[in-house]
Amino acid sequence: MRGCLGLGAMFETGQGVVKDKSQAAKLYGKACDAGAPAGCTSLGALIATGDGVPKDEAKAFGLYKKACESGDTNGCFGVALAFYMGSGIEKDLTQAAALYRKNCDAGHLLSCSNLGVMYGAGEGVPKDDTQVYNLTRKACDGGSMFACTNLAFNYYQGRGTARDEAQAIAVDHRACDGGEARGCVGLAWFDFLDSEGFGGTKSNAELLGVYRKACDGGDMKGCTALSYMMNNELGTARDPDAAWALARKACDGGEMHACMGLGMRYHFGDIRDGLMPDDTQALSLERKTCDGGVMAGCVWDGFAYQNGWGTPIDAVQAATFFRKACDGGEATGCRIVGLLYQNGLGVPVDGAQALGFYRKACDGGDKAACAEVKIEP
Repeated sequence: MRGCLGLGAMFETGQGVVKDKSQAAKLYGKACDAGAPAGCTSLGALIATGDGVPKDEAKAFGLYKKACESGDTNGCFGVALAFYMGSGIEKDLTQAAALYRKNCDAGHLLSCSNLGVMYGAGEGVPKDDTQVYNLTRKACDGGSMFACTNLAFNYYQGRGTARDEAQAIAVDHRACDGGEARGCVGLAWFDFLDSEGFGGTKSNAELLGVYRKACDGGDMKGCTALSYMMNNELGTARDPDAAWALARKACDGGEMHACMGLGMRYHFGDIRDGLMPDDTQALSLERKTCDGGVMAGCVWDGFAYQNGWGTPIDAVQAATFFRKACDGGEATGCRIVGLLYQNGLGVPVDGAQALGFYRKACDGGDKAACAEVKIEP
């Protein structure tokens, strides 16, 4: 049944075949029926969102449960998330937390990260910042770059550990280098604070007042920063509705960092707010960000065309956006262009070109590119 699973994944992602989620679902179903729990989990994920098949949250929950009972930790994660969201089953935060804990103990890193989120909010478990830090640190140390971005917030906020802005920046660097966009966005925020003269010089409460005054005066950068602080509980209680309304206002007002933040939110979804990923919305915002001169947006446009996120797969278009990012000074874009030339993805195979772009990326501070050409950054 590994053949069915592998072929299903190819049809789901469009790797080597024409992308066809309906065909992927059939193959996953065949694997599931033959006793492969991973097939049940993968089919459940498609059915939960109605991706290529009719949406049926209750059926998806049943598939996750079947996979979980057979020992598939991804299936158990799906069950826990369903209990957390009330998706296909009555919402039960206590049950969600218990399942996340069991799954975390079994080594499922995203379960550790999500359980940390629940401890942070006091959902299904007592509020406990030390648990937030420990669980997030465990997931990050285990290789979850998504968890590393949350860990960076912990260091920045001093949540469950001593406040350490330098450590926050280091962890965001690790996440960004590992391909996690939220880490790159976090670094952009630190750069933003420094550029405004606030890096490490003011308390969160002071910053909140400064940004609120700036936003009220029509400064879209102020609205963007205020949104970031309100969403991440920095100097104020978390208010996601108000935070994202401010981000939208700032984006509409031409502040591209706000558009990028909105795009990432739609791309990844947000477990805290019950927001499911929406690749079409994400692509629209990332395209606006790229057109507005933020090269990280161009990188994510490239990923979208490369992977079929909100648009048909188009290797040539993907290469165009990665090249634009590189030309605009985004080292990650240069490294990816090097990879494309190395493998002939959307561009002809050209070893000399590949090496040149890897070197350019390395010179721009991309450690992964330095590793490709085996030189010190």
